[in-house]
Amino acid sequence: MNELDELDNKIYVINNIKEELQKPKPNPKTILKTLFDLRTNKKIPQPSDTEFFDIVGETFKLAPDFFMKDLYQTFMVKIGKIIGAEKRQEMEKYIIEKYCLAEGEQILYLCKGNVKLTEMLEQKPSGKTQGGLFGIIIKVSSGDVFLTNHRLITHGFFKVKGGESQKWFIWTNSLWVFTGGAKRKERKEEIFESTPFGYQFPIKNHWGLSKIKLLHIVAYNIHIKNRICLLTIKPLDKKKREEDLNSIFNLLRKDTEEVLALINNLYEFDKGEKWKKKLIPNILKSLHISEEYIDLSDSDYLNIVKETYKLDPEFFMNSIYPKMMSWDFPSFLTVKEEVITLVDKLNNEFVLSKPEQEDIKFIKE
Repeated sequence: MNELDELDNKIYVINNIKEELQKPKPNPKTILKTLFDLRTNKKIPQPSDTEFFDIVGETFKLAPDFFMKDLYQTFMVKIGKIIGAEKRQEMEKYIIEKYCLAEGEQILYLCKGNVKLTEMLEQKPSGKTQGGLFGIIIKVSSGDVFLTNHRLITHGFFKVKGGESQKWFIWTNSLWVFTGGAKRKERKEEIFESTPFGYQFPIKNHWGLSKIKLLHIVAYNIHIKNRICLLTIKPLDKKKREEDLNSIFNLLRKDTEEVLALINNLYEFDKGEKWKKKLIPNILKSLHISEEYIDLSDSDYLNIVKETYKLDPEFFMNSIYPKMMSWDFPSFLTVKEEVITLVDKLNNEFVLSKPEQEDIKFIKE
């Protein structure tokens, strides 16, 4: 088949799919058969790999939500069996790069892997936060993981579970369980918002990045809308698992600017200050004990402390600084005197600029 014939065939197939998608109730089986025939039916013209990838990509582009909800799972399982896992990954990468990436976005790393997002804490409309053992769990398994400079895009089997809440009634000696169907439905809708070819998870403003070799995972905490979640990435290729773990971990490490953006983001999340009192000191502490920040200089650390103080001087002096002064691990002791000097100076300047703030005092070691 020459190039012109391939182009004509591509347009013909896409037009047929578009015609089906424009119906009030498109039939997923009809579209799937059309796509599978392009790789299995020897009686029709067979497009090249690139032409086939384009046809799948254009089908996705015509109706992304419909594709992901009604076609994706069946298509990816069967097409993997037809063209093989390696060719399927090549197709995924091609479609993501051509149809899904934003301006300036690029794929930094890809590997086989599972991704799991577990909700740990939720903030209610009232501003109160609550945690528990019954948060939603979103898992994408047995697929591929694409790490870009903006997000995580995953392929595989998508599942949402959890969200149940329970209450024990002593006077009736019974347990009432309320299912989380409404929450699971809400999370499914969220995951399909502006979805790429696959499922996307955030990487911006994460904290607590860790590499747990025993479990073969990279994990981090992330703030999503009104929730704080734990996300884990588990590479599946045993032959290069160590390489995948190290590469993903190194690409997710944050610089000074990203740390400050994270702290500011958490200030916005917790208006009631309950979780800020725990999270912000833990982040400042991790800057000296986590492998993620081994390249952070003392001057970078002091700048982060200064900018954190400026966000809310009273909160810093009352809830963060006392905890910092109790730290006695070696890597912090090397910079502790400089921290004291810096905070004393900042606190003096703040008190002088606001003489009415008599309740703000120096806190010394």
